[in-house]
Amino acid sequence: MPKDKRLPNYRTRSDEALGRTSSQRKPGKSILIVCEGEKTEPRYFLALKKELKLISVEVEKCKGGAAISIVERALYLQNKGSSRKDISEFDEVWCMFDTEHLANTKPFKDAIDKAEKNKLSLAISNPAFEYWYLLHFRETNKPFADASELENELKGSDCIPNYKKNSHEIFNLTYKHIEIALERAERLHITHPDYLTERFPNPCTTVYELIKKLREMSR
Repeated sequence: MPKDKRLPNYRTRSDEALGRTSSQRKPGKSILIVCEGEKTEPRYFLALKKELKLISVEVEKCKGGAAISIVERALYLQNKGSSRKDISEFDEVWCMFDTEHLANTKPFKDAIDKAEKNKLSLAISNPAFEYWYLLHFRETNKPFADASELENELKGSDCIPNYKKNSHEIFNLTYKHIEIALERAERLHITHPDYLTERFPNPCTTVYELIKKLREMSR
C-alpha cells in the first residue's frame, strides 16, 4: 500500500526530549562563595541556594580565619575552576568575612585591596555576620564593641532568644523577614554617618548585595 501523503511528518515533544542530551543543557550564571565561618555562613548560604533552586552556585568554607586567607583561597579556586563538568569557570567569586576589630588595620585593608585588584566581590559584615540576622527583626545602626555584644543583642526577646551560632533553624527563622532585612541593610549602610570615610563602618553588612544578586538569578 502506498504511503498516505496526507499524514504530516513531525516529531513529537517526547521524541525531541529523547534526542536532547544533558550536556546540551547549560547552567545559568555560576557563582562561587568563599566563607570565613566553618558553619554559620556556609549553612545559611547552602540553605538559601536550596530555597532559590540555584544549581550553579557553589559554597566553600575556608578554615583560615584571616581575611587574606579567604581572598587567597578564593583566588586559588577561581583559577582552578569548578570540579563540575558543566561549569568550566566561575562568572563571579565572592569573599565573605567579618571585620570585628580589624576594619582599619593594614592586614584587613591589604586583603580588601587584593580582592578588588583581582576583581573578587566582597560581602563584609562589621562586626559580624549576626548583624545580618539582627536586621530581620530590628532596625539599628548603633555600633557594637565586638561579635559577642552583637550576639547578645540578637538574643533579645523580639529577635531570636534561643540563638545558637550554628543552629540549623536560623535560616527558617529569618527568611520570612528577608525583604525588610534587605531594605534595612542597604539603607543603613549607605546612610551611615561614617560611610563617606569608611567603606565598612560599624555596624554594616554588604551581604545584602550578594543575596540580591542570588535572588535575581533565581527569577
